Amino acid sequence: ILRIPEKEMTIMVPRKNAESVGMRQVIPRRKVRDVYRVLRGEMTDIDTTTSWNRRHREFMDRIKTGNVFEIAAVLRDLYLLQLDKELSFGERKVFDTAKTLLVQELSVVKESGLEKMEAEVMKILAEPLAPPKKAKRGNGKGNGKSNGKGNGRSNGKSNGNGRAKR
Repeated sequence: ILRIPEKEMTIMVPRKNAESVGMRQVIPRRKVRDVYRVLRGEMTDIDTTTSWNRRHREFMDRIKTGNVFEIAAVLRDLYLLQLDKELSFGERKVFDTAKTLLVQELSVVKESGLEKMEAEVMKILAEPLAPPKKAKRGNGKGNGKSNGKGNGRSNGKSNGNGRAKR
């Protein structure tokens, strides 16, 4: 049985057909923390010089996997991208799709209302990134030089809300 709270629908699919039509169980409650970790994470490397429709296609391919962690990553990436530049119409639609799918799943798992869950997700996205962890000193290892790779959190610029631009 598939319940779609947004449209107040219930769909019955025979169990033997569930997997073939792309259905899966909702994530267990213990995995919600992992989804939140993805939302709080760093942006995936996105080539902003490519056309918006190519990015749109890549984001949609990730959403179509049905993997809740991929959906959360798409939502996070588009949220962070829109802090740097205006999203195209297609990217905004993908953002809304990812947000709707994630909010619906989390609301079922947490037995929470859609509006409350959406507010919680958006609050998490708006949180500033945690500062990088300081290296332990005095362990006698290493030469103190950087490998030049950094930690991927920031390019040193700020967007005004405490979340690093990427």
